[in-house]
Amino acid sequence: MFDTVVLNREGAFLESVPSLLYGVKEHQKDGVYYINGYTKGGQQMWVYPDNIRFAGSLPKFHLGDNIKSIGRKDTQRAIENLSDTFGVDFINADVTRFDIGLTIETNYTPDTYYPLMGTSKQYTRSIYKNSLYYRVGQREKSFYNKKKDAKAKGMIIPDFLINKHLTRFELRYLKKVLNQLNRSELKALDLYDEVFYIQMLDNWYQEYQSVKKLSCMQIDKNSISSPSHLADQVMANLLLASGIDVMAGVDEILKQAKALKVFDTSNPSRDYKRAKDAIYKRLSSGKDSELVKELDSKFKEHIQFYR
Repeated sequence: MFDTVVLNREGAFLESVPSLLYGVKEHQKDGVYYINGYTKGGQQMWVYPDNIRFAGSLPKFHLGDNIKSIGRKDTQRAIENLSDTFGVDFINADVTRFDIGLTIETNYTPDTYYPLMGTSKQYTRSIYKNSLYYRVGQREKSFYNKKKDAKAKGMIIPDFLINKHLTRFELRYLKKVLNQLNRSELKALDLYDEVFYIQMLDNWYQEYQSVKKLSCMQIDKNSISSPSHLADQVMANLLLASGIDVMAGVDEILKQAKALKVFDTSNPSRDYKRAKDAIYKRLSSGKDSELVKELDSKFKEHIQFYR
């Protein structure tokens, strides 16, 4: 399930590696000469006088595409293949970034599910270029259309997937990986260590679960004590049924409310938070959506088979 990684390895490789790369360019910065180029699969490499850096998709380098996920053993083979291809011991390279992802076949297009993916504690939620992002500090997670992504990157979609909807969820450790994982070091060989591999898949699944899922709302007569309460429930149901991004709409309305100073109190920030929490609670309090059930079931099914 590992995809994009950034690997750094100390050593002198300026004489051996550049001839094995494509699109090589020479650079001079602060008196230091270095080159960068691409592997046959399109992954980037930077070669300095005393170290080398690889950045790109392991499955794409090893198998030619990253449409489907690779397991622990294929991760090992990919890193060994990288080492053999360039004569560099990437097995003991330092890992400074890595992504964990899983692609599943879904009944509908990926963006159909976005409106039902709510907030995630500490993360900032946003939609950019038809992908749903959650960002916090040096880490992010994302739902996106894997088939569109593959086509945009020139990958060939296998015939048996041409008419399928491919939804991918990724967890990305972008920077300061050691601090995030509370480790003193992280080597490429650790990526296929069984204990570490299972731990990272557990982290990935927990991050999926931490996204609050919106409900398929129904009328709750026990919470209706006035015509306005009924109107609130009807409007909430209509919002969800319309397929718009409810979370984005709520955020926009609250921004307007702040600009208009709707809460003229001694602690308006607290009041806005209470209002937002109440809205999210209502949106999450109904019957589970069939779309949410589908994602939950398929991700859970895959995570049960760690290897």
